Amino acid sequence: MSSYRLPLVLAGLLALAGATSAMAQDTEVVVTATAPGACEGANQDDLIRTAREAEKTGAHQRAAECYRAAGDHLRAHRAMIRVGENSAAAAKRNASVAASTAKAQLKRAREALR
Repeated sequence: MSSYRLPLVLAGLLALAGATSAMAQDTEVVVTATAPGACEGANQDDLIRTAREAEKTGAHQRAAECYRAAGDHLRAHRAMIRVGENSAAAAKRNASVAASTAKAQLKRAREALR
């Protein structure tokens, strides 16, 4: 009976690894598209108003482009930092999920080998 135990454990681990790689591929991607010429306003006030509206809706990339077009480089830089912060937060969540999945797999493997 013990001769079947190791191949079964290995097959189970391979199945879990396949399921984990499939789960790891389910990532959330947020794409912000801007219409051509969306930040090419006639005057600076329109560009800044468009940028502020974009920031309120969470479209920080678009806000940065509008601030840059308006010549407000400080606000453009701050908006780009927010884009990076959102990306870093998503990466942290993904790493946390991967770590907990790996711990669960290791626990199952240890239980299977008992």
